[in-house]
Amino acid sequence: MANIYTHLRELGVAFYFYNQRNIENITPAYFWDVCIKNIKLTPVIDISMIANNVNAFNEKEIEIIKNASKLGSTIKEKFNLPNNPKISWVGCDTQSDSPIDLIIDKYKFSLKEESFILENMGLYKLLNILLNTNKYASGTHIFKEFAPNEFENWFNVTCNCLLNNGPYDFSAARVGKYKSEGVLENNGFFLRYNDIESVRFDDIRNLSYKEFEARTNNHLREHVFSKWIKVSVEDDIKYIKAKKHCAIQAGENILKLVKECENTCPISLMRFFRIENEEYYYAKTTSHSLEIYKVPSISEACKNIIIEKIWTEVPKSQLNFYTKIVNLLNGCKIVFRNELRYSHGQFNGTPEAKCYIDRNNCNLTTMYEKIV
Repeated sequence: MANIYTHLRELGVAFYFYNQRNIENITPAYFWDVCIKNIKLTPVIDISMIANNVNAFNEKEIEIIKNASKLGSTIKEKFNLPNNPKISWVGCDTQSDSPIDLIIDKYKFSLKEESFILENMGLYKLLNILLNTNKYASGTHIFKEFAPNEFENWFNVTCNCLLNNGPYDFSAARVGKYKSEGVLENNGFFLRYNDIESVRFDDIRNLSYKEFEARTNNHLREHVFSKWIKVSVEDDIKYIKAKKHCAIQAGENILKLVKECENTCPISLMRFFRIENEEYYYAKTTSHSLEIYKVPSISEACKNIIIEKIWTEVPKSQLNFYTKIVNLLNGCKIVFRNELRYSHGQFNGTPEAKCYIDRNNCNLTTMYEKIV
């Protein structure tokens, strides 16, 4: 759910067109009164959702409104808008998948703080985007699916490293949250979480991951097993080697699947960058900068934008998946990296595909046209 600062960034732009006072002197009540009288709100929200104190804005809130007003002023000038344009605020409509936050006159705006308006990512979504399909579902597991033998070996090596490295008694705790315990017993181990959830394996030397997963839950895997691994196994050369081998093999196999995407422009890639069927404008402002970009329609973007290269790297033991996008018209490029890794403890759940933009290879004009 959007927070107070997000609401102020979005509504602050609209507020500019109707405000009659010095921003330093406005109150949440005045701000809200201006908004509800002049702006179509979808849906109408409570005044407490625009201010931490309903009686007065704090310093940060005033700064956000000032920045939003600067953006509003620039939008009015650049788009030659009238003094009292028709404005709709749709940014708080949680039922909509649209990136649009404000509609001012006939122009649509997405007002975000990030440099890109990227979707959340998972391996299944990454594959669906690159292959322009919907065949992959949530829960697609990079290691199980693309390197099953190497994944099983990695888990087996982990268990044996645990037996060899100890400690025989392991414990971890977070006050008020959880207490974890693990005990090595001959060739097996006992795991316990908060004195209410526990499991015993008599022999883990040849334990399969399938059995381990079936007999444990998220709490036991995340707060006991994975924390034990971090303390006693993660620096073991045998563990690192097995994990790296699994990552390399998974990377090679996934590349075989997606290499065909090079020199193409999947329509779903456009959706990843929140490029829609109709053009709109993406704008951001801070105390130090102000930017407005025209986001083209899908049909326009696909004329010039291609995936130039896809590759993987495995520094130490982390699988990284790279995608390089180039605009053939202006030569600008974007490289983004997906880190395929566990986010909630080793061997717990489905590895994610966290997406990061390479700041040294990042030009917004690869995807969007800069207006300001």
